[in-house]
Amino acid sequence: MNLIIENQPFTCVNLFKDLNDYKTRALILDNFIKYHKGSFLNRYMIVGANGSQTLSIPLLGGRHQEKPFKEVKICNTEPWQLKHWRAIKFAYNRSPWFEYYRDSLKKLFTTPYIFLYDFNQASLEWCLQQLKQEITLQSTIDSKIEYPKTEFLDRRGVYFPTKTWFDPSTLTYKQYKMPELIKYTQVFESKIGFIYNASILDLLFCEGPNAFTILNAKF
Repeated sequence: MNLIIENQPFTCVNLFKDLNDYKTRALILDNFIKYHKGSFLNRYMIVGANGSQTLSIPLLGGRHQEKPFKEVKICNTEPWQLKHWRAIKFAYNRSPWFEYYRDSLKKLFTTPYIFLYDFNQASLEWCLQQLKQEITLQSTIDSKIEYPKTEFLDRRGVYFPTKTWFDPSTLTYKQYKMPELIKYTQVFESKIGFIYNASILDLLFCEGPNAFTILNAKF
């Protein structure tokens, strides 16, 4: 089953489990969803010594704009890439697999991006490559296009690590508890407990190539 999703940066772990469970061969990235404050279209969650930490990509025009996602630009007057990279290094420098992924990941934080959509897609492509998941990425080209339900499953509004998410169909915020499906050994688990549904970066840095096996496991 192919999935339709928002194009988020370094999406949470549950998306990548669903890719395996649904035997997904193509991901449709919504190019026209309206950007709204409170979404995770420009945010992702890592786990450090003090618990979860949300990293935000600053936007040109601020967070209160409502325009098609493909038109949202990054505010590059702020050194957000440097800040994100430092935060990731600080959180995961002690993880067993950070050095394994470090050099290829760093390129995403040293390459300039104008549109948020492009950075998000580059991050998704990087994650799929590390997990060796051969999935075709497609972008919507029409806001009104309908995909046959026999082949495409609409999962927009599902992959958010927090309980509150924005439903673009009703223009309201809703409470949603994401299933706590994937558990593995986190770096600071003995200190802060296990934190579910973090960015896929967390699983990769903690488990390395074994991440794909964990995503295929039955819990």
